[in-house]
Amino acid sequence: MAAAATAPVAEATRRRIPWWWILLGLMVVEFWIYGRRGYVEVCVGKQGETDFSLGDAPRTDENRWKFPRCEERTNLGLVSKYDDVVTEATNVACRGATIFRNQGQGKQCVAGEASWQHRVLSRQTPPWDRAFYEHLFWFLK
Repeated sequence: MAAAATAPVAEATRRRIPWWWILLGLMVVEFWIYGRRGYVEVCVGKQGETDFSLGDAPRTDENRWKFPRCEERTNLGLVSKYDDVVTEATNVACRGATIFRNQGQGKQCVAGEASWQHRVLSRQTPPWDRAFYEHLFWFLK
């Protein structure tokens, strides 16, 4: 009998999660998925000629041909187009890398053959970033 009397008390003291907490949690998960791999940077260079560690170093006459050719793209949305974005950025970067030097090696650069290297970096795009909310609210433009 004592167990039957405490059952309603235990049920009444149990906390229920408000529906808006669940909605808020789903929004956070959706924003994370929407901006996952949001910025994609593809850099190409030839092994032995290119120094990928130069980064933001100033360009001088001695090192201007050592910089990799890089292209940045955005990949925002619930459906990721990561592979297409990387392919398109690689094509553009290889076109730029072979325009003055290494002419005629564009196809080898895209394929990553003949000592051509690709470096692909991606990072999360936060919801407060301009590209994020412009892509999300495209209909307000």
